Amino acid sequence: MLTLAVINQKGGVGKTTTAYEFAYGIQMYRHTSAASGRSVGGMLLLDGDSQGNLTLATVGRDTEGMHIAGEKSTKPYAARRDLGITRIDCADVEDTGEQADLSYHPAEAIDYRIIDCPPALNKRTLGFLMDADEVIIPCNADVFSLTGLSDLLDTIKVIKKQANKKLKVAGILITSFNPRTKVGQIFCQRIEDIKERYKVPLFETTIRNSVLVREAQALKLPVQAYKKNAPVAQDYEVAVKEYLHI
Repeated sequence: MLTLAVINQKGGVGKTTTAYEFAYGIQMYRHTSAASGRSVGGMLLLDGDSQGNLTLATVGRDTEGMHIAGEKSTKPYAARRDLGITRIDCADVEDTGEQADLSYHPAEAIDYRIIDCPPALNKRTLGFLMDADEVIIPCNADVFSLTGLSDLLDTIKVIKKQANKKLKVAGILITSFNPRTKVGQIFCQRIEDIKERYKVPLFETTIRNSVLVREAQALKLPVQAYKKNAPVAQDYEVAVKEYLHI
């Protein structure tokens, strides 16, 4: 199982949206490109933020559509099978770095797990980083969102060296981007400086700002499923393909 952590200790950078869009985009591509008769493994979304925004965006606060995790487990979990998402779990532990119970029925093999990490470098976030294979760092296209990015990259470097040698940065993803503004141009220069200093990838794809993202969230849909031909939906589709190297 490959574990992808979506992380930034600053809130409001599109972290939850990115986790949801990548989960949907990865599954849609895998299903449409799978050879005839080839099974596609399940996708698990882990809501690691105590605010529960990912859970709210996918299934809401009620228990409609909840399932039981397995024969020996009484822990409920949610699913959005219409979107290719096998399971949605909440990391309801306190900041101990522990993971949620990931038991599931053997018939539903999970081979992708995407974690929406908390907007803080706390023990829970460090636990997720120690468990992850890759991280994506969404970064809002304003100079203030760069605050703390160096600290995050330093932390990832230390964890990779001391606790999780397989951990790597899949890329920094620029969100809410408008290249025509002066702020956007200044941001691009500064993010390039960080890329060169830390030797980390930067997605060539940028995500444009759009009210359609909020509309899709209100309907509990990824924007790729809500308005697939909209520019912001196409941005996420291209970003997913860039991540998958296709």
